[in-house]
Amino acid sequence: MLVSRRGETRSTTTITIRHHRIRDRAVGFTVPFSDRVRVLGPDHAHTLTTRHNLAYWQAAAGDVAQAVEGFQALLADRVRVLGPDHPDTLTTRAILARWARANQGLRRDP
Repeated sequence: MLVSRRGETRSTTTITIRHHRIRDRAVGFTVPFSDRVRVLGPDHAHTLTTRHNLAYWQAAAGDVAQAVEGFQALLADRVRVLGPDHPDTLTTRAILARWARANQGLRRDP
């Protein structure tokens, strides 16, 4: 039995099922992403948002290193397309910093 930050108890089975659902969501974004790139182009706002969502779900599923790579590439494209001060660019920069710190912590643990 696990206890969440809010004091809720959860079984490890629930956590495992939830993890698999998150991983499935991350995988599910790859098809819409390829469709969006083909139809809308790589610099369209919806394509950039789909890339953001894909990286987010990769991180949520535990693939933090892959998510950081995705957010890094997305940040470079958002700076190029939207500019460094656009709200979406700033959001990507902040989320990238969060997951990069998390990734550094994962690397240090044995």
